[in-house]
Amino acid sequence: MEHDNLFSFSDLPNSFDVSRQRTLKRRDFITAVEAAIQGGKKDRDLKIERLDAIAAQGVDDLSSAKLMRLYTAYMDLHAFDRMITLYKKAENKDFKDAPMVREELAVAYRKIKRGDERNPDVLANKMFDYKLSMQISQDLINEGHGYGVSYENIGRCNRYIAQRSTGFQADQYYANSLFALEEGFARTLESSVGIQAVHANILAGNTDKARELAKVVYLATLRDGAEESNDYFCTSAALQVACIADVGKKEIEHLCGRLENTVTHPWELPDILRDLEKIGEGFPSPSLALAQKRLKAANERRLTMDKMPKARAADTGASASYTTWDKRSFAEDPKLCAVIEKSYSYRGCGSAFRGANRISGNMAFGGQLPDHAVSRKDLRLFEGLVAMSPNELGIKPDKPVKGVDMDKPMTDIRDPEAFILLADRFIRQTFSTESFANSGLHMENNAFDKDPKTGESLYDTTVKSVLQATGKVIGERDKNVDSRTNISAIFALGMGDCRHHAQVKQIMFDTWQKKQMDASLQTMCRRILRGGRIDKDDHDIADFYSVLDTEMRTADIQVMMPVKMQQKDGKDQLYKPEKTADGKYIVDESGKNHSLEEHTLCWLIRKNRSHKLVSFGIRDAFYQQLHYPWAKMDVNIDDIRLNKNGSPIIPAGQISGDKTSTGKSVPVMQYPAVYNSGKRDSFIKDTTGRDINLVGLPMAGFKTPQDFLKMIKDREGMFAIMAQVRAKAAERAKTKDISLLKKAKMGARA
Repeated sequence: MEHDNLFSFSDLPNSFDVSRQRTLKRRDFITAVEAAIQGGKKDRDLKIERLDAIAAQGVDDLSSAKLMRLYTAYMDLHAFDRMITLYKKAENKDFKDAPMVREELAVAYRKIKRGDERNPDVLANKMFDYKLSMQISQDLINEGHGYGVSYENIGRCNRYIAQRSTGFQADQYYANSLFALEEGFARTLESSVGIQAVHANILAGNTDKARELAKVVYLATLRDGAEESNDYFCTSAALQVACIADVGKKEIEHLCGRLENTVTHPWELPDILRDLEKIGEGFPSPSLALAQKRLKAANERRLTMDKMPKARAADTGASASYTTWDKRSFAEDPKLCAVIEKSYSYRGCGSAFRGANRISGNMAFGGQLPDHAVSRKDLRLFEGLVAMSPNELGIKPDKPVKGVDMDKPMTDIRDPEAFILLADRFIRQTFSTESFANSGLHMENNAFDKDPKTGESLYDTTVKSVLQATGKVIGERDKNVDSRTNISAIFALGMGDCRHHAQVKQIMFDTWQKKQMDASLQTMCRRILRGGRIDKDDHDIADFYSVLDTEMRTADIQVMMPVKMQQKDGKDQLYKPEKTADGKYIVDESGKNHSLEEHTLCWLIRKNRSHKLVSFGIRDAFYQQLHYPWAKMDVNIDDIRLNKNGSPIIPAGQISGDKTSTGKSVPVMQYPAVYNSGKRDSFIKDTTGRDINLVGLPMAGFKTPQDFLKMIKDREGMFAIMAQVRAKAAERAKTKDISLLKKAKMGARA
């Protein structure tokens, strides 16, 4: 029986062949599932039959990732009976114990249809489903896994039982529903359960309480990035509470556009329209009328497209989203919009309804950049780290940080700049930025200092070796290859270039910030549940916005300078500036900017309540010492330009005259990279939300933040593992070369 046989980092040097076999087996399974669910919406029954055929081959030996992909495929088709059957048949303990799997099982029991409930036996079975569903959710809460979806499920089940009951019993179930939803929101601060608490209060006639609670739910959606979210549940909640608050045309139009852009399933638009109708019973408003009109029109377009023959739909440009809307911000400020649209954060990742979010790399196209992922587990691990003190983390700053007690939790720090400084030091220590794996290679030189024979640095060789150890073949195009790499895994190993420096910095900042915002939300929520109110001048709201309006954003950029590049076939060679004999940049006297490299870094932006950009800064964890002083560089907003496509052009300092052929300094600019499309994460459907992967390999050692920290601190151990992997990869390559040489000689003799 195949269980989740996890790899430890020490297994990597000897895992080449084993991991390759696992990679191929998983790829073949995922390919089969993806093929099974191809087709139109009318092919639902056929898709389920195909999935059933896969399940019929046996589930006893499936890993949790394979089981989860089959499970979520059934879920997307609303085949709740199949989900329940699969769960019962599965023997993989890691799958069956996973909180997210059990959450979805509880939802399946709630949603499964048993037939005509006018039949007493059918009704009795359905009532049993509701009670079993609630028990699963309550067990999760009791075990310390109480996410919003469990409280929401208990609330919904109680309400459905109440609707099928009478008298005192019905009243009691309605009361239980309201309590579960309110308590769930107060404990988790998740908007998905918060909006249900608002609906429950509307149903109970508590309109004042519903209005006040909606204000906090709205703030929770903003905390989770509702302005730019690709998550239907977050955006749906944001629109509903915005209608209750009657925020105005601009914001409603924006949220409607975002919602249309997130729609992937045919039930979603009708679902939000029903919710808006319920809101209208207690809170009719111009905002509500506008939202209903806009989404009814979108739903009509959806229905029209669904009826089209496939060829005709393709001709019209019909897509799953039914819209071309992709605006990312409420703002009208062109510079703020441009910055947001060309960057991203992890706000809202790892929500209760999804196990993980992924940003695609290029391995599916033959490249060597894996997909990177943020899961519930990553969030919990990094939340654990930022709850520790700098001394516990082993952070050794170059000088004392003003206003910071090194023995108190990082979450006690209020100044973002102080937090950033300490986070940078922690990241650079862990990635051994200033001497990769004690080799002497300063990672800031990695893009420029390559071996003339191989064209690679020690870091490049290490990356390729690890890819091989995890079963991947560089240059092989394979859309279903699993290259998922959790941020936690790459940080624990300590093998990171600029991308990983930025990713770790982003998740640390976002988890730290969420803690600050949650403190304000918690205070306001508890006050409302005790019968209080909040107003626009409330100091807790002011505290919340002061944190919300300061954002760390990760951006993929091109470093541009007016210096000449080496040429090949009349084209600039990336990373290869033309230099004088004494190593100085040769200035392009025409002033034309050339791309020295592609780079990933963090920006720090601040906006005001009028949605205007008020400050912009470069806060790079990577380039700090050698080439660009980007650890803390503030940029005058007036100096930021927009190109003809509306992308931001960021002035990023200068290269001094002692490094140029003319003796004069030249400006450095940051342009968004060609592939930069801002927030572009997608949901991962084959994760239980508790797994940590390294290039597709499920890794051990991440049970607690303390376990995580232990690996982070074991730098010498990780350096040794990377050296062993490199040596093993080199040995295998040499053996392969000898084998090929022998074959060539034999062919020549023949």
